[in-house]
Amino acid sequence: MALGGTAGAGDGEAAGADEAADAGRTRGGRGGGVEAVREVCERGLDASPDTVVGLDVPGLKILARDGLAVAWGLDHVRVEHPGGRSTDTWSRGTRVFERRDGGWVMVHKHLSVPLDPATGAARTDLRP
Repeated sequence: MALGGTAGAGDGEAAGADEAADAGRTRGGRGGGVEAVREVCERGLDASPDTVVGLDVPGLKILARDGLAVAWGLDHVRVEHPGGRSTDTWSRGTRVFERRDGGWVMVHKHLSVPLDPATGAARTDLRP
């Protein structure tokens, strides 16, 4: 889902498996390669086959120089549940790419969310 798009059941590749695998991580920071990450994404999407997940990065900024590129912005994830209910979350995302063999490969990804200072809880419900 190259920094934007939607995915549903059976669509682990579109859900960002290639993006996450380029960075070499699965949930919990363990390596596993493209197939392992795709499997994690597909399991999550298949658990609720009528749910659609979308990612948008409005105002995406990209800086590329000398074989390295950095992309950053606010990630907006929208989950459309069966019955018309939807959930929106926001986080700040930074991705670093390296030019290899004529293409760009993600070598690092970082996501962060604001914290509620009173509770220390993550606040993915805040809007920019």
